[in-house]
Amino acid sequence: MKKVISKDGTKIVYDKYGEGLPLIYITGALVYRKMPMVVEGSKMLSSNFTVYTYDRRGHGDSGDTKPYSIKKELEDIEAIIEEAGGSAYLYGHSSGAVIAFEAALNLGKQVKNVAIHEAPYNIDEKSQKESQELYKKLSALLAEDRRVDTVELFLNSTGTRSRMVYDLV
Repeated sequence: MKKVISKDGTKIVYDKYGEGLPLIYITGALVYRKMPMVVEGSKMLSSNFTVYTYDRRGHGDSGDTKPYSIKKELEDIEAIIEEAGGSAYLYGHSSGAVIAFEAALNLGKQVKNVAIHEAPYNIDEKSQKESQELYKKLSALLAEDRRVDTVELFLNSTGTRSRMVYDLV
């Protein structure tokens, strides 16, 4: 377990696999670096890359300086990129794909290339309105530090049955 300190002072914990060009693996919202799918994926990628898997802020062993913002997530990635030598490839899954895409747009030449998988983007007006309403509700729950309720609402919004939600949280 290694760590970097993000611009706002938040500790970001990461693991490193392999040797080669640096690749940062950005997980989804309910995932952290030690989950088997992340470890196994990182090991597969490590034959061609030095893979940096990290706990996003508020996840696993990383800190959680409030308030949350995507800008802070980008600063976290930037700190890992610096640790990796100043530039890196990015791989993002689910909400991590959104973060990877935003990093590619905002960090310039520090991002060599980006691969995204299952990015939760919707372009139709109805879906965008529903997403904005969900975001407001999730933000309100997080502001009240109601994390279990936040996860339950999020999972229900994805179609996960209530019984499965209770098994997960």
